[in-house]
Amino acid sequence: MIDSVKEKIWAILKDKEVSLAMIYDDHGEILWHRGRKIVGNRIAAKGCGFCSTPAQQVLQKRQKNLQTLCVATYTELHGSESARVLNVKSLVVLPIADHYFLYVDSGVRESFGEGDLAVFDSLGSLLSGFIKEFRCGVVQDLKLSGASPQMEEIREKILRFAIEEEPVLLLGETGVGKSHIAELIHQVSGRKGPFVVVNTPGIPDTLIESQLFGHRKGSFSGAVADAEGFVAAAEKGTLFLDEIAEIEPALQAKLLRFLDTKKYHRLGETAERTADVRLIAATNRNLRVMIGDKTFREDLFFRLNCLTIEIPPLRQRRSDIEALIQEKSDLLRGKTLAPEALQALCRYDWPGNVRELIQTLKVAGIQLPGPMIGTEIGGLLAFRDPAASQGSIDKVERIWGELKNGKSFWDSVKAPYLQRELNREEAKEIIERGLRETRGKYAGLVGLFNLDKKEYKNFMRFLYENHLK
Repeated sequence: MIDSVKEKIWAILKDKEVSLAMIYDDHGEILWHRGRKIVGNRIAAKGCGFCSTPAQQVLQKRQKNLQTLCVATYTELHGSESARVLNVKSLVVLPIADHYFLYVDSGVRESFGEGDLAVFDSLGSLLSGFIKEFRCGVVQDLKLSGASPQMEEIREKILRFAIEEEPVLLLGETGVGKSHIAELIHQVSGRKGPFVVVNTPGIPDTLIESQLFGHRKGSFSGAVADAEGFVAAAEKGTLFLDEIAEIEPALQAKLLRFLDTKKYHRLGETAERTADVRLIAATNRNLRVMIGDKTFREDLFFRLNCLTIEIPPLRQRRSDIEALIQEKSDLLRGKTLAPEALQALCRYDWPGNVRELIQTLKVAGIQLPGPMIGTEIGGLLAFRDPAASQGSIDKVERIWGELKNGKSFWDSVKAPYLQRELNREEAKEIIERGLRETRGKYAGLVGLFNLDKKEYKNFMRFLYENHLK
């Protein structure tokens, strides 16, 4: 539906010999554009192929509630400096709905006449009505639990980014629900194609490019047939790259080119292919730190960091915990949580975030006697209370420091684990932290944990036998 509306908008504007049309929001983010090529995603940028000064002036007037001054019309005789530099003869900026603006300019063609301005004004009214109707309908269907200010902001961003075609970057700890939000963005976008998920940590480095872009038969050892790849599978839809930080820098460059041009090559094929795919990427890692370490490309980061949603951990939005529990109450299999059980769950820090909460409710529904579940639910939590949680965090930090200072894994982790001084969740946290540094490679943990290469098999056996892998 949204794609259809956007195309109809541009069809009307082309008839009026518009050179460039844009929709931007009250944060200055450009959500949609057609016509003359522009560079950049914010109206605050200078020299990007559009007249930023009048666009910012209208935005500032709206922010000051100067509604009667929100329409700006510039002609060749009294245009802004940016308009004269671009040789734009005429442009119009007008507000649509509560948070959006429509920008159109004539480029080097003739100036807009009164009839054109009337059309633009009518189009703005139509767009305003459509956006309000769309937002009202979507909000009712947007399955995102929680009424905290953080979640309200995330809902607003999902709706704002709905008409966007640029990539979205989702940031947050493991288990906060990045994949769920990515799927909601796809559903709201109205794109006709599928939602395709790429779990990058689960694909070996040697295969990720062929899995992503496809390959021809015989292009490498093991390529026994042609393969289209995830990009082709997501045609007209959304490609979700979960944990984009796990992609090697060489492939990051090819991904950047695809984002810029929508073009790519299958392995073993010289012909260039094109795909209409919107990208959503997610990571739980600090990409700015990775840029400093030369493990993530700065240019790709800036390309992705245009439309960003940062999802806070559950411990920072405790008011949402009860709503999540109510939404997932079917997992309790008809059992009811006593007030003291609910209080215990709301006090808990949830290091595993929403994923851990869901798993706890599942286990409680299966293992705990009913019909009323009380304080015994605390025994299912990895850390019994916030104080214990902080103690576990301190313990993990201390052991991590020992490993960094040269102490072996056997002495720092295995020995206290076997002596029950370190629980399974704490040991797993140390393993997972190491894997983040080795980009998911268990072989790399040997050196990181100060072990000899010959000890790799013994190390892996210990992980398997103790369910730490």
